[in-house]
Amino acid sequence: MKRLFAAGIESMARRPALVILVWTLFYNLEKFALGPYSFVVIGDEADSRLAFMVAWWRWFFEPFQHFWTPHALAGFDSTAASADPGIEALFFALLPGWMAYGIFRLACVYLEGYFVFRLLHDALSVRTGIALGSGFVYVAINHHYFPDEQLFGLLPLILWAVTRDWGTPRRGVAVLMALAIFYTYGSVYAFTLFTLPAVWLWALAFHTRDRARWLGVIAFTATYFILNLPRLVAGLLLGAESARSYSRSWWFDTLNQSLMLPQGYWMLAILLMALAACFLWRDARLARVLVVNLTLAAAGPALSGAAAIMGWLVGGRLWEQIGMRFYETAPLVNVLVLGVLAEVLLVRVRAFAAARAASWTVTAAIMLAALAAAVETKRANIWDMLHSSVYAFAFEHPELKSLAAHTRSIGEPFRVAGFNAFRTNWRLEEGFLWAYGFETAGGFINVWPMRYREYWERVLAPLRAQDATIDIKMNNKAYLFMNETGFVWQMCGTAPIRSCVLRPTDFYNMNLLAFLNVLYIISPIPFDHPSLVLRPSSIRDYLLDTELEKVRQRWQRVLKGEPALNIPLYVYENRDALPRFFVAPQIYVSPTPSDVLDAMSAADLSTLRTTVFLDEETARQARLRTGGAGGTVKIVGLRADDISLEVNDSGGGALVSSTSYNRFWKACVGGQPVTPIRVNHAFLGLALEPGSYKVTLSYAPPWRPWADPCRA
Repeated sequence: MKRLFAAGIESMARRPALVILVWTLFYNLEKFALGPYSFVVIGDEADSRLAFMVAWWRWFFEPFQHFWTPHALAGFDSTAASADPGIEALFFALLPGWMAYGIFRLACVYLEGYFVFRLLHDALSVRTGIALGSGFVYVAINHHYFPDEQLFGLLPLILWAVTRDWGTPRRGVAVLMALAIFYTYGSVYAFTLFTLPAVWLWALAFHTRDRARWLGVIAFTATYFILNLPRLVAGLLLGAESARSYSRSWWFDTLNQSLMLPQGYWMLAILLMALAACFLWRDARLARVLVVNLTLAAAGPALSGAAAIMGWLVGGRLWEQIGMRFYETAPLVNVLVLGVLAEVLLVRVRAFAAARAASWTVTAAIMLAALAAAVETKRANIWDMLHSSVYAFAFEHPELKSLAAHTRSIGEPFRVAGFNAFRTNWRLEEGFLWAYGFETAGGFINVWPMRYREYWERVLAPLRAQDATIDIKMNNKAYLFMNETGFVWQMCGTAPIRSCVLRPTDFYNMNLLAFLNVLYIISPIPFDHPSLVLRPSSIRDYLLDTELEKVRQRWQRVLKGEPALNIPLYVYENRDALPRFFVAPQIYVSPTPSDVLDAMSAADLSTLRTTVFLDEETARQARLRTGGAGGTVKIVGLRADDISLEVNDSGGGALVSSTSYNRFWKACVGGQPVTPIRVNHAFLGLALEPGSYKVTLSYAPPWRPWADPCRA
């Protein structure tokens, strides 16, 4: 039996590519085996690019673009990042969403497992079995949120490409330049501060005096900088305005993440063993891998501390946040330490003499550890899949598909908002709504500037007065949060959902929400408000009945083709929603921006519709003419970075919009350039003269030099 097992391990070692493919299929089986009812990982509480990718192709066919995609460095530049699909977009353009997701994950996981094997085997001279087992471990310990897979798969490939002998320097340069292009357009984390340091540290540790390889590293770096220059410039120019930049991180938390201690303190034990082995036996391979590991681990907290000290420098807090991302390299460098340590122990320790003769035992031990981790992951995945986390549950809800079909005939832009209450272990995240082509009023705070967050705090003012924990939850999210209970069952008590009616005014300032152009509010609980009209539903009663059934009964219905896994939703049309653009003939001036928010919070809906709110400094610069009768605004074209309007019968005043203000917007009114102003604390506006004319706005930062609204 022992010989048969050993022969099996040795046979696997001779076919590593096939073995890792089989392992990848096993590891990802639940992610595609059940079609639209397959398991889906929803990272960062659904605020990832997955929902956006499901619907991005609609941009080519719809008259308005209703949503912005989240971005690696977003928060300072949501509009410039709006049309930013990566290479994964090809999968979603050609295949159903669940299939694109499954195949894309399969490809990324295969890349990460295979190239960890190649990195250990080719660059670090680790025997085949141990390198293969380490590839298994790397796949098993990653969290695999979409779209992090691109990073996890491509970074070991890049390090392996730096190490490999390509025959001629020119060929090596060409390969690494191609990888820089692929990596830039294949990863949402394309220009984060840890990527290039990881490549340079690897080259310094293993190829200090190898001129040909350094040519490749320099070519990779130059290509990377050129392709990512817009994102870099955006960070330098607008980082300080980002809401994300005010979300602090502390050096200890960053160090903890950089060492990957959240994965378990067993990793710390392995690092300590590796340090001891390095001092005992002076193994150069182990020493170099440890240097790379510990340098990257220290880089995060070091950058966080430096950014905290130099907060005045180009939005230091934003760079502090990005510095935390060094922990993304922890799984890779820790697994490399594990593989080299196993090789060193196998060679050096006398107690392993028998194992040295039959190294398959060490390989088997590593593979069994990876298998145990994978089985535990599958157990958790299957539990989630049975209860909520399946693709169809999040991205193919019949109620939301019906709303998307209904609203395609609306000739005006609008936003939706989701009531963020738990129903069992699932809640309606704003990110889910992107999959249906909706632009949301809330979501991951990265997408907006700090001024928007301050506005959102006023939207949630009634709730914040009840629950002090909301400010903590708002650290990086702008949701219609629920109170401290958070669960539907706690809010409703013993009452059935049908008769559990909540008043949204208990939690939110509905007038401020209406100003944000929120036309639809989606909730798992009925709402009672005079402006909210419930849309009819052909499926809500069915879902209210089936959600009380046991999991087994609901899955039996699924197998019959019924949508039994979806939760019942109440979709309300908000009759008070203000248009995205309107003319305000009146002006209200407050001393400071905070006073502007106070005035808006106290205003009724008609005042918000007819008044532009300015602080004293902006009012002096704008020199608005007021007292006219207002006017009408017709939207001619609306793209993420370009807006065309027709203003008719304006008596002066201001054009007010609920689009976030950014200093790089340019405007042309009646053929003449006009400087946009910040209105209503956080939003884009223009001073208007009496008359009728065309208004064009273009987002024109330095990396978009062709944007000229008057020329357009």
